[in-house]
This record gives sequence, structure tokens and C-alpha cells, in this order.
Amino acid sequence: MARRRKKNNYGESLTAIIVLIIIGAIGAANIAPVIGVIVFIIVIGYITFHWVGFSRKKAYMSMLESVGVADPMQLNPIDYERFCCILLNKSGWRTTGTPATRDFGADIIAYRGSIKMVVQCKRYSKPVGISAIQEAHAAAKYYKANDAAVMATSGFTKSAKLLAEKTGTKLIIPGKKIVHDDNGIIKV
Repeated sequence: MARRRKKNNYGESLTAIIVLIIIGAIGAANIAPVIGVIVFIIVIGYITFHWVGFSRKKAYMSMLESVGVADPMQLNPIDYERFCCILLNKSGWRTTGTPATRDFGADIIAYRGSIKMVVQCKRYSKPVGISAIQEAHAAAKYYKANDAAVMATSGFTKSAKLLAEKTGTKLIIPGKKIVHDDNGIIKV
């Protein structure tokens, strides 16, 4: 079954902005100037929030185009790993790949400052289960890394999320979810 395209809600956003501007103008002119200033600040915050989201999505789509596809599911597993490297590099990580076989559960080893992180890349059409979390966690021990992460195209099962929370493994859905740990070190 074909995926439905998500409707853009630019019309709704534009309507909300116009309504807030009108309320701000009325508040500034008739009721109290403070209301106008408050509404103006809200409008600016709203526009900034949506602009940042749009910019992030545009950058993600640009990275996909750089590898010649519109959807990561169109990539073969090796190219998906390379794509994950590109995402991590754009986020300030220095990355190296691991051998295609006998990688001990890590597809990428990423470095930032004194932090070493192993990454398991999963290009699945269904949510990823606990085995990927187990592999990444074991790989972190094998490679003596500080952190482990799993990057997956289609999300994670509830069991995988629970295990990741218990083991401290980061879960990343490229282009859809930005993951921050306590130090704010992962931004993809």
C-alpha cells in the first residue's frame, strides 16, 4: 500500500499568524499596548519555531538528494550507512565505518571531542526490535565507546525503547527525530 503524503499546513499557519497580528493590532490600539507587545512576541516565536523546523527538513532533504534519492528506504544497506555518516558529520561528529563483516554490532564509530559512540544503522520498513539495541550496546563494550546509538528509518518497538532506556542507548530516526542526551551531544 502506498504511503500517504502528509498535507502541508502552511495555510493554517498563515491564518494563525494573521489572526495573532490582528489581535495584536487591536490590543495595541484599543485595549492595552502591553497585549500588543505580548502578541507580537508570540508571533515572532511562532515564526522562528516553524522556520527552524523548515530549515532542518530542507537540510535533511538536501542530504538525501546528495546521495541521489528522495527516501532513505531507496538506499541499499551500505549506502544507508554512508548516509548516516553524512548526517552525523553534518552534526559535528567525525565518523569512520567498520568492516562489512565481523563488525561486532557497530556500523559506524563516531567521535566528538573525547566522546566515542558506536552506531548501528537499520534500514527497515517496520519498527526495529530489541536485537539492534543489544547489538549496539554490546558493540559499545567491544569498541570501548562511551555511547551507543541505533539509527533506524522506521522507528522502534516499545520493547526496543524500553531496553534502550535501560541501557542508555540513543535512538535516532533520521529526519524525523532529533535526539539529545543530557549533554545535548546528538543532533541529527
